[in-house]
Amino acid sequence: MFSLNKKGVSGVITILVLTLASIAGAGIIYTSLQGSINTLLSPQLACTELQLSPPIEITEACINSEGNLQVSINRELGSELSDITFNVNTQDQSYRYVCGLACGVNCILPKEGQTKTYYLYPEEIPTTIATSISNCQIDTRQIPNC
Repeated sequence: MFSLNKKGVSGVITILVLTLASIAGAGIIYTSLQGSINTLLSPQLACTELQLSPPIEITEACINSEGNLQVSINRELGSELSDITFNVNTQDQSYRYVCGLACGVNCILPKEGQTKTYYLYPEEIPTTIATSISNCQIDTRQIPNC
């Protein structure tokens, strides 16, 4: 009858156990890193989604009779917002105004389905305005007189 070499069998079992442990370890590492990788890729994906289906729209942007920039923003239904950034460009400079939950009473975001008018006071006559959400540019307009 044929007898097994116990040293040879134990070597095969050791290799099999190490291989399974390596595969399990790789699976655990992949699972734990997957959340970090998705977080890193998420802003780009979220920005593209925001641009394809913007939660806000500039309905009017003009210089009013007092020389101030008047901007009307319409917020779509079902949109979640924590802030809106207005980037106002003049011939020489850019001005940045942030309106959001952290700003308190001075700058309240429009409610869902609501249009709200903001008055901005750049030091120079603005030429264009762009709105951004989470550093993602959503809308840009030229600024005429009202």
